[in-house]
Amino acid sequence: MEEKGKSISSSVAACVTVAILGYIFLWVVLPRVYPQLSPSTFIFPFALLVAIYTAKAVIRRTLSGAFLPNLMRSLTCVAWGPFLFTIFTKLPPLKQLGPVGWLSLHLAGLGAAYELLAFAARRHPFFSIPLKTSAMLVAALIARTHLAGIQSTLADMVYYGLLLSASACALSALALSKNPYLFKTGKWLGSWTAGVFLIGALGALYFLSLRERLAEALGPNFPIAEWGLVSSAVGLSLAGLHRGVKRMSEPVKLADWMKHRQVVGTRSEKELDEVSELVNDFVENGDKSGIVVYLASVASENGIDPRTAASCLRELLEYRDKELPWLVTRRVAAALEMENREERKRVLSRTVELLQSLSEGPEVQAEGETLEGWG
Repeated sequence: MEEKGKSISSSVAACVTVAILGYIFLWVVLPRVYPQLSPSTFIFPFALLVAIYTAKAVIRRTLSGAFLPNLMRSLTCVAWGPFLFTIFTKLPPLKQLGPVGWLSLHLAGLGAAYELLAFAARRHPFFSIPLKTSAMLVAALIARTHLAGIQSTLADMVYYGLLLSASACALSALALSKNPYLFKTGKWLGSWTAGVFLIGALGALYFLSLRERLAEALGPNFPIAEWGLVSSAVGLSLAGLHRGVKRMSEPVKLADWMKHRQVVGTRSEKELDEVSELVNDFVENGDKSGIVVYLASVASENGIDPRTAASCLRELLEYRDKELPWLVTRRVAAALEMENREERKRVLSRTVELLQSLSEGPEVQAEGETLEGWG
């Protein structure tokens, strides 16, 4: 508790320091650079920015829960929207970019609303994917509307980047497919929104500004270079996709230490260390894939019928942690995590005992001693 208090105090002290420096800049430096500009113009957005970041520092160190990441991102949008709006619409050197200020304000509002709705729809892909796609399309339309008067390639880069991101969000529905390649593609598109935006922005820059210049510079060799670059990009993407799918299938295969192993005998120290890692993955992190595969292979080697082995492993396979409430204190979250950890130990112990009782040899018994003796 004392350490948490010190952490909160240091975060608040950092925010207070920023507030003091900002006050000095607004009331001492800025009036000397721009005498016609009133410092009070920036007081509200700057005070809001500092206040929200102070609140975020306190919340992050006192609360936990599934809603916390969405809340933090939503507060960030609320903090920066008015501040950037004021900067781009009031600061003399940036007044010509006033539409960017309005864009920042509207995108901040959209982002804050999206984070709140995304939390509500997080468990329902048939709602969350259309929601994210719609948010990206609305953002693209807002960008197109506000930046229409700015004759700049940058405006087109933002628009096409958001448009491509919206398309990627829609295609992330491929993650619902049972085909591993479509599944992996959907997961990648859904998790790499910033990267897709960058690709769209750079693509707009290339086609709207750079392509003609490169065509003139390279002459007849330009199509070869262009298609060579496209082919290389596609090839690398497909190779990465194949590697990703291959890695996905690896957990269902027996690990190296499961090969060439004596059916009866003692295990090496390396094997026991690897078993301990699998146990740790489940008990500490809740990842049961490795230990399930391992126990299934041990059951098979000891002559346990597959149906019987499946029955023994059912409790482990069906185990689910108690879910963290949407927003609780860190003390409650820590207590719930401890409870889940202890329950994982008990589930694993019961599963091993069942396999021990059906084993035809000492293999499961040996592993049972290793598992039960863990931690």
